[in-house]
Formats: sequence, C-alpha cells, structure tokens
Amino acid sequence: MLAVKECHRDRRFAALPLSLGARFAWLDRYDGVYGWQSSFNLVLLRIVSYNMDLHWARLASSSSSSSTSNGSKSVDSKAMTTKDTYHKLVERHRPAGDYTSVAGFLGYCFYMPLYLSGPTLTFNAFVAQVAEPQRTYSRRGIALYALRLAANLLLFEVMLHYFHCFSAVSSGVYGRLSPSEIGSLGFVALTCMWLKFLVIWRFARLWALCDGVETVENMNRCMHNNYSLSGFWRSWHQSFNRWLVRYLYVPAGGRDCPTVATVLTFTFVALWHDVELKLLAWGLLCAAFMIIEKAVQGSVRAAFTPGLGGCV
Repeated sequence: MLAVKECHRDRRFAALPLSLGARFAWLDRYDGVYGWQSSFNLVLLRIVSYNMDLHWARLASSSSSSSTSNGSKSVDSKAMTTKDTYHKLVERHRPAGDYTSVAGFLGYCFYMPLYLSGPTLTFNAFVAQVAEPQRTYSRRGIALYALRLAANLLLFEVMLHYFHCFSAVSSGVYGRLSPSEIGSLGFVALTCMWLKFLVIWRFARLWALCDGVETVENMNRCMHNNYSLSGFWRSWHQSFNRWLVRYLYVPAGGRDCPTVATVLTFTFVALWHDVELKLLAWGLLCAAFMIIEKAVQGSVRAAFTPGLGGCV
C-alpha cells in the first residue's frame, strides 16, 4: 500500500484511462492545502490496528480462554477508573457490534484531533473511549496540560530565534564547517526537531483530551535523558513504538526471536516513513545497532549479575 501511494502521489484525475479522465478532470482543481498523501501513513496504522484487534477479538470469542496469545482480555471497560485506563483499554476486546460498525471504523481512521499527526491510537482504545470518555485527566488536569504546552511552545520559539540550525542545514552552509561543528549543529538540530514534534503531538493530544479521548504521550522524556538506543526509541514517538510492539514485534517473534523481530520492525519503520533506499539502509543500521546493544547488555548481565547478587 505504501509503494502504491508513492507511485500515485502526483497522479492526476485527468490521467485516468478511457473517458474517466475527461469526466473527473475537474477534481484536479481541488488539491487542498493538506493532501491526503501526507496522512495516509498514519491512516494505514489505524487500518492495521482495526484488522488485528478484530482478528484477536474473533479468536477470543471462539475460544473458551479469556485471553489470546497477545494478552488481550475481554473485560468491561466501564470498570476502569485508575490512571492505567488507556493501557488496559488497548488490550480489551470490544463487543462484536463495534467491529462491524462502518461509522465507527471511519470515525477511527479520520478522527480529526489525531488525523494530521497522531499520536497513534488503537481501535480498541478509541471505541472504548467513545462509549466511555477518559477519566484520567480532570478539567484541572487538562488546563495544566495546556499550560505546559504553552511553555513548550514558548521555549521552541526562543530556540528558533537564537539557534538557526534549520537555516544552516537547508542553506547548505554546514558544508563549510569543521567536523566538530557539524556534530554540534546536528545535535542542536535534533534537539529542535524533538521540541518541534513535542509541541505538535502535545497539541493534538490536548485536543483529543478535550474531546474525552486519551492517547499516549509521544515524547515522554527529553531526548538527552537516554543512556541506551532502546530507551531512546521507547520515548521518541512512543505511540508508534507501542503500535510496533503490539502489531509487529510480538507477532514476529518478540523475545523468543528478537533478531528477526527487530530487523522486520525497523525495516517496516524505514519504509513506513518513505519508500527510499537511504531510509531502508538507515532502518537496517538501527536494527544492527539495537541487536549489538542487546547482545552487549546480555553479556554484561551474565558477567556481573552473579557477583552482585542479582542487582544488575
């Protein structure tokens, strides 16, 4: 689907075969400010979430067991009142009618607060919160969250005013810098990028909270506050990370086959961003470094845990 989208990104209605091109050419005048291609990747995640949640719900309904292999459970969502409501609603199957509702499916795929940028929300959690709005955040909590967003936006504006990293990158002036200066520029640019995504995703999350729908905080820790690759990826676009774990990493083998699952996951991540060879190479490199890190961590634990009495 991603490859088809890339092939037809700039295709016009006038190019349709037979007489269809002449009949629908007038639609080419209505491109809009924000094309459908820009959010298709996020819509694809929602389509996969719907199908997988439906599949697991059917498996659960045909089995006498209360859970499936992915740990999903069929429990009344209205019993949830604690702060882990969202995380439990992700795994709880919905009544069969929720999965056969066309309006529910379309509402999930094109839910306006999260349509443009996310955070990514699973079908189970979305439908559950449509029926029973979130209780984690009170009105006061939502107001405080809005103030935090305002502070983040102010900080981002200050950084853009004093750190012209994006201009240096787009203008090509970085080609005249020394290697150490390029490294510093890249670090600052990545920090600004992290803050930019933080503001975008927190605005979308705030909008959804005001509508009674809770999602994952995509940037739950500062990018500088990480000491491992796995920690970095768990906290950068966290909702996408959880989607990958639930719908790809665990079904691909998870902890039982971590190497294969890691390679498949990062290959998908690369192609999901864009179908390009350089992104595929980036994804495979990320997978290789993750596998190396896990191997080193396992060796260190095996070497030091006995002597430390299980403290590592």
